[in-house]
Amino acid sequence: MKRVDEFTKIKGHHDIIDMLERAVQEGRVSHAYLFTGPGGIGKMKTAKALASVLLQSGDPEAGLFLQSGTHPDWLIIEKEENRSRIGIELITRTMEPWLALKPFRGDYRVVLLHDAHLLSEAAGNALLKVLEEPPPYAVIILIADQLSLSETIQSRCQLLRFAPLAEHLVVECLKDLGVDEKTAQRAAALGQGSVGQALQFASEEGLAGLWDKARQLVAELEQDAPVHALLAAEKMEEHSELLCAMMETVLRDVLLYRLTEKQDSLQQPDNIKLARALNKTDPARIMEQLNAIARLKRLYRLNVSPLLINIQVAYAVREALK
Repeated sequence: MKRVDEFTKIKGHHDIIDMLERAVQEGRVSHAYLFTGPGGIGKMKTAKALASVLLQSGDPEAGLFLQSGTHPDWLIIEKEENRSRIGIELITRTMEPWLALKPFRGDYRVVLLHDAHLLSEAAGNALLKVLEEPPPYAVIILIADQLSLSETIQSRCQLLRFAPLAEHLVVECLKDLGVDEKTAQRAAALGQGSVGQALQFASEEGLAGLWDKARQLVAELEQDAPVHALLAAEKMEEHSELLCAMMETVLRDVLLYRLTEKQDSLQQPDNIKLARALNKTDPARIMEQLNAIARLKRLYRLNVSPLLINIQVAYAVREALK
């Protein structure tokens, strides 16, 4: 099957793209999709590609309107800047009236609800009513970094789970965006399958110095004194999310070296000195705390104090090295 041009620009997620292409070609497009998975791995890009394919079907001029952001049958709804949740008014006063209008140009009206995991309870209930009786021409795409929506909402959507990208694909994406190869490789290792996060890390100045800081923080946290966790949390504040990812990578390298004793198994070769110094740590304890840090990392994207997250991350690192 020849891939539709809009979908060829997406790296990875081949099974999902194949399924969406078949649905379009066979006329089996769902009225609602739920794209879920970590941030920055291609959910938004895939949603926009699907919308482009649908809106251009039977309308050769649709692409011009999409490029200029003026297509009348394409709507993106996002959390308001000064709010921590998506309120009910965005559903009842924006989405519902917009979907009540028939398509202006083609066969579909496509609405994308970004960060659907931030729906308030009232907004979720209002959305459920829309999903229960959508207009026949409507395609609603929900994008959620976490699968925290109610089971009832999930049951009204076709659920597509996006997995983190392979590291070499993240490197390719960064290079396409103008990042040099060495920086792209280092940032991709930190991004853990997320192009968005890796790009953020690649744009940080003084990346090498921050690596030194992350290793120093881990070394300090190995000392068995609770005060070190509080001090580390304060030192992380200016670059909280980046230092958390770096410390996580350091811990992962300590674990890899503990299991293999091979320097070439490390994600960051510069971690070797610390990995050797901490080679008596318990692998099971490190793995347990790496899982805890992975859960804590997601909180940086929510309305939670970074300092509070930093404290929990620091305590997790300290626990891993006991």
